[in-house]
Amino acid sequence: MSDQVLIIGNGGVKDTKTYEESEELSGYVMDLQKFEKLLKQAMSEGTISIERNVITGIEEAVFKV
Repeated sequence: MSDQVLIIGNGGVKDTKTYEESEELSGYVMDLQKFEKLLKQAMSEGTISIERNVITGIEEAVFKV
C-alpha cells in the first residue's frame, strides 16, 4: 500500500513450515489478499486515498471479505 502503512491481520500458531500447509493460516492469508484487492480497488475508484502514513476515507468504507 505504502512504505509507511502496514496492514496487519489475525494470525495463528505456525506449526508448519509454510502457511500453505495450515488450513487456518491459509485462510488468514486469503482474507488479507482479498482485503488488499478491495483496498486497491477503492483507491483506484477514489473512495479512499493513502498519502504518506494517512489513509483518508477509510472510516466510511465497508469491505466485504
